[in-house]
Amino acid sequence: MKNRIRSALQFHTAIRFHEALAKVYDISNFFGLVTGRPQNVEAIRLRRVGQSDESSSLEVTPSFPVKREGRDASFNIGPADVLLSGIDRQDEFSSVLKHWVATDDEFKAPRRRLWDSFKKQSFYDADRIIAAANLFDTIPTHHFPKKLTLLPEFDSAIESSKKLFKVLPNSSERESILGELARLSKPKLKSKIKYWVSCLTETTSPSYKDLDYVIDRAVNCRNYFVHGGEPDFDYFQNFDMFTFLTRALEFCYVAPEFIKGGWNLGGWRSQTGMFHPFGNFTYQYQQNVEKLKALVAEEKAARRER
Repeated sequence: MKNRIRSALQFHTAIRFHEALAKVYDISNFFGLVTGRPQNVEAIRLRRVGQSDESSSLEVTPSFPVKREGRDASFNIGPADVLLSGIDRQDEFSSVLKHWVATDDEFKAPRRRLWDSFKKQSFYDADRIIAAANLFDTIPTHHFPKKLTLLPEFDSAIESSKKLFKVLPNSSERESILGELARLSKPKLKSKIKYWVSCLTETTSPSYKDLDYVIDRAVNCRNYFVHGGEPDFDYFQNFDMFTFLTRALEFCYVAPEFIKGGWNLGGWRSQTGMFHPFGNFTYQYQQNVEKLKALVAEEKAARRER
C-alpha cells in the first residue's frame, strides 16, 4: 500500500499566486518539523473559489520542486515519535498549526533560518550551528525586553567607565568601547535565547536542567567559528558534543514556538520514543550535559597548565 497525504489550503480572500505557493511550502516545513524529517511536495493543484470539479483544476509544475534526498537512517520515525499527532491529539495539533499559520509573516525570517539547519538532518557543519544561533537575532525585537535588569553595582561601573573613556582622545577604539558599554544593558544573543526558552525552563524543569549552561556553550561554539579565539573544547575531536550543541539551539527555538501555540511538551515527552531528532536530543540530554561539563573543565585545566 502506498500512503498519500493531502492537505487543502483555502484562502478567505484573494492572494497572489506566489504567495499561495509560499504558504504550501511553509506548511510542508511545519509538517517536516512535526515528523522530524523534510517532506516531499509531490503534487500541487489549484482550484478556483466555488469550483467543485477536481477534474478542471490546474496542476502546478514547479521549476525547482522540493525533493528530499532519501530517508535518513539515523531517525526511523514512527507514529509515536512525532511532536504532534493529528489523530490522537487533534485539538492540540489544530491549536499549534493555527498559531504557526497566524504568525507566519512575523516569524518568517527565523523559521526559514531554522529550516535551513533542520533539513540537513544528520549532516552537521560550522554553517549549521552559525545559522541555528543567528536565527534568534532575526526574531522581532518586541519579543525581548528592551533593557536587561543589571545589579546596581554593574550600572555604577558602566557609568564610571563611560566617564573615563569619554575624556580620552577620539579614536575608533574609544568609540568601540563606548558603544560596547552602551550595549551592555541590551539583550545579546545568549540573553535572547535564554529569554526565548524561559517558558520551556519554567514548565519542564528538571527535564532540561542546566539548559542555560548548554546555551552558553552553544553560542561560544558559534562565536569560535565566526570570530575565532579559544574554543571551550576541541569541536572536531568531540563531534558528538558539537552535534548536541547544534541540536540544542534548534530545539530551543522550536519548543517555545510550539508551546506558545498550545503544545503539551510534558505529554509528548511521556510517550515519545527517541527517533525524532528532538526525542533523541531529550532522551540523551542529561548524559550529554555531564559529558559537556567534563570536556569544558578538562580544557580549562589543560589551558592553565599551558
